Amino acid sequence: MFGRRPDATPVRELSTMRRFMPYVSPRRNDSLFYMMQQIEVEAALEYLEKRNRERPTDRPITLFHLFLRSCGHAIHLRPGVNRFVKAGRLWQRDGVWLTFSAKREIKGGHELLLVHLPAVASVKMGANEPRFLDWSLRPWGERADLVTVWALADLPVDLEEVGVAGSATIVDGVRQSKSPERRREMISGGAEAEARQLFERIKHYLREQ
Repeated sequence: MFGRRPDATPVRELSTMRRFMPYVSPRRNDSLFYMMQQIEVEAALEYLEKRNRERPTDRPITLFHLFLRSCGHAIHLRPGVNRFVKAGRLWQRDGVWLTFSAKREIKGGHELLLVHLPAVASVKMGANEPRFLDWSLRPWGERADLVTVWALADLPVDLEEVGVAGSATIVDGVRQSKSPERRREMISGGAEAEARQLFERIKHYLREQ
């Protein structure tokens, strides 16, 4: 049924300012922020060492387990942060779910993926540039000796079996499709006039909720 979700409940008791914020910041990155925080973990490491003495050696509790447990506990204590915006409405999740991604295999600081030649590899420009929130690690990330660059002559392959000559795909051309244009409208005037104009443009969305 419209207006319902199996995993969340709409939040109805909201101020007018909070209700039209999704229209002011419609994208996910509009509310994204980074923070740096140092946490003392000496007591946590002592706790892990004590508990792991009683557990099988192949199933130890790690610091990451404690971190996930702390995140879940914090969300239970502060349910207001367990919300999301969908279709311009604010929803309260009915449960607590933590998701994360992990590398399949890392050796020497790089993910390994085995492919069979001939193969086509597409890399976005700047994809391998390191990004660190801890600026003290930036000199380490900019070291030239961390990445080994191989030329085609360094690979034990036949030059006729790689590149355009050995590819079974013929590239006729590269075209970029037109991106959809969003409607833009400039609001001018004083602070009170701009707020009144903004409210007039979004009030029908607020009535629907």
